[in-house]
Amino acid sequence: MILSLLAACAGGPADTAPLDTAPLDTADDTAAPLDWAADGTWALLEGAPVDGLGNELAVEDLDGDGQADLLVAAYLGNRVCRVLGPLAAGRAAVDTVGTCLATDLDADYAGYGAAPVGDLDGDGVVDVAVGAIGDADAGANAGKVYLLPGTWGAGTLGALATSTLVGETAGDYAGLAVSAAGDLTGDGLPDLLVGASGYDGGEDGGGAGGGRAYVVAGPVAPGESRLADAWASLTGLGGVVATAAPPHGAFGVGDFVGDALAGPADYDGDGFTDLALGASGDATLGPSTGKAVVWFGPLAAGAGSVADADVLLTGPEAGAYAGSPLRALPDLDGDGRAELLVAGDGYGAGVVWVLSPTAPGTSALADAPIRVEGQADGDLFGAAVSALVDLDGDALPDLVVGAPGGGDPALEPGMAWVLLGALVPGVHTLADGGASAVPSSGVGFGDDVGRAVALGDLDGDGAPDQVVGAPISDVGGGFSGGVWVRTAR
Repeated sequence: MILSLLAACAGGPADTAPLDTAPLDTADDTAAPLDWAADGTWALLEGAPVDGLGNELAVEDLDGDGQADLLVAAYLGNRVCRVLGPLAAGRAAVDTVGTCLATDLDADYAGYGAAPVGDLDGDGVVDVAVGAIGDADAGANAGKVYLLPGTWGAGTLGALATSTLVGETAGDYAGLAVSAAGDLTGDGLPDLLVGASGYDGGEDGGGAGGGRAYVVAGPVAPGESRLADAWASLTGLGGVVATAAPPHGAFGVGDFVGDALAGPADYDGDGFTDLALGASGDATLGPSTGKAVVWFGPLAAGAGSVADADVLLTGPEAGAYAGSPLRALPDLDGDGRAELLVAGDGYGAGVVWVLSPTAPGTSALADAPIRVEGQADGDLFGAAVSALVDLDGDALPDLVVGAPGGGDPALEPGMAWVLLGALVPGVHTLADGGASAVPSSGVGFGDDVGRAVALGDLDGDGAPDQVVGAPISDVGGGFSGGVWVRTAR
């Protein structure tokens, strides 16, 4: 197993800022000597000042031309951008190489959640879901989700969206996370997942909700719809106050359900799509222990609760915030069933666990057969996880894991670790020599490097590239954010 450090540029958590203020960056690094090419970076995309570019990333063919494209969000700038591949080498402002869309109100924070979600309207084009958690159509910060084709041109999110989904009540933050769902309804059509981690039961709910995730059945109808009318909703347990804001985001109540959505997978091998959600605020073993929950598909329509899940995977201790993020993985052990990666970025340096969630009932994440631990306390290792790709040609799956609090303790520079061949049984650690690491250079203070990570072929050479977001970097001006791309060459 080889682990190599992808990037290190300073950073503090972008997601913990209140909606009405910018994250604090105590030093201006715009004039620092950015030796971005020396560490192997092939391309660098800069946001505009106060953009926060790089809080969400995805690499996928959005326009159907066979070449991977880059989807990147800039939630502080209230926009999402598409950069068509192949990406040119060098350093450029995202506005000069991409097509960016915003809403009419900066306070909408469009792009806090953003992801390609498949063809949800049946027109043969990949769709992109964009969450605007500050949208106030249903009350302050109720949130809204825009659905638009990946082939979008110039315009605004409101004008180009084919469908919009409006949150239920004030403070829901609907759209904080969005994801393809696969076919959860069992009708053969793809569905959509939308998270609203601030849902607390509504105006008269008395704090009965602990966040909510919605299953929106496809095809999604054009025009505006209410998430309250979604095909199914799954609500977390409320009534437990977190000891502190979670390291991966400050918007949520109780279980924080809706903060982490795993995407489609078949965990029990029965041919039906299953659903995994994170509940990082769960208090089973103390405040903010966290857990992950799994329902075996097809899912029942209507309202449900995390208490009804088929599988409950509990975190190790208070403050671990286990369950955010999550990622569905392909079959790693040859049993024909998908695996689940669960992160706990608040647990010491941060940990990711990989397991097969096939046994109904409650079990401990600590018993997972694969465990990878971060380097130093507070690194937030696991705050972001890429898809699996074989980067080094050894036929073993590799991935990138973000640690936006890692690096020099005086700077908290942020890191993204490339894990090569780490997904084999055992405990793998970065801190004590259980895994080797080769650092690369980086500069800046307050960049939040590793808040988002992705893998994909952006330069068109047939090999996957490593993509890392640093949403609080000042590389293009104060709080501009940036995206670093390193090629496999």
